[in-house]
Amino acid sequence: MIHLINMHQLAQHALHVAVMKAQHSQYLWIDSTTLPVCKNQRIQRHKSLAKIASRGKSSMGWFYGCKLHIVMNQLGEIVCSALSNGHVADIKMVEQLVEGLQAKLCADRGYISQELKSKLKEQDIDLITYHRKNMKSVELPA
Repeated sequence: MIHLINMHQLAQHALHVAVMKAQHSQYLWIDSTTLPVCKNQRIQRHKSLAKIASRGKSSMGWFYGCKLHIVMNQLGEIVCSALSNGHVADIKMVEQLVEGLQAKLCADRGYISQELKSKLKEQDIDLITYHRKNMKSVELPA
């Protein structure tokens, strides 16, 4: 899978890698992407991946296929990955992906959950996500 990035993103990534090499604690990033197997108009006729594909919804809309969940470290290396049905929520895959790791885990809005945060805290993992307006203020760990 190849993605083109602009020069601003490349410079930002290079700076981030340089700063994080000196850090002792491990930082991980988690996210998922959709892997559609066919267009929505052809769902009824699709047969090749019917056992593992399902309908799901992402921020980009409805799709028919699977989801790829990836955890990466501060150097951009893939720590672990998993493939799930399209309808599986991102939150449900986190515990399986970070099992046995100790790190600060950065995630997007799809992973906001106080229950998940407390479960991961028991495993020595700090979940860092966006903050909703109606949530209590939380001090970031040092």
